[in-house]
Amino acid sequence: MGVGVVLGGVLFASLYSVTVRLMSRRIDALRLTTASQIVAFAAVGCVWIGVRPLPTLTPTITDVILVVASGLLLMSIPFLLYGLALERMSATAAALLLPLVPMFTSIFASVFLQETLTARQWLGAATVLVSALGMPLALRSKPHD
Repeated sequence: MGVGVVLGGVLFASLYSVTVRLMSRRIDALRLTTASQIVAFAAVGCVWIGVRPLPTLTPTITDVILVVASGLLLMSIPFLLYGLALERMSATAAALLLPLVPMFTSIFASVFLQETLTARQWLGAATVLVSALGMPLALRSKPHD
């Protein structure tokens, strides 16, 4: 079940990349990000209301700060930067850089959460980084006849 959900997420993320690339020709990244965030918020809100009753909340200032920081780090900033990238490069080139996400997640988990990475995991991270850095060169080169 978990693998199916992740694959579904990957499918929709791929469709998102293609759609944003098409739309970025007519709409700037900031407006596109704003619209997608509003639609996502409304969709999640509708599902939440439909699935369960709204809880009584008594948020503190700390809760609000954490929610805002989470929204900025998880959704707003990454989607805006990704939209800007899609305005300037092909969807294929942008998608080829996405393997950097799990690599950086592993490194940050090691640093901030004291999770240990094995030598093999460090080697894998280095391989992903080198291949991502080499991607612009590979995309610029022309095939031989």
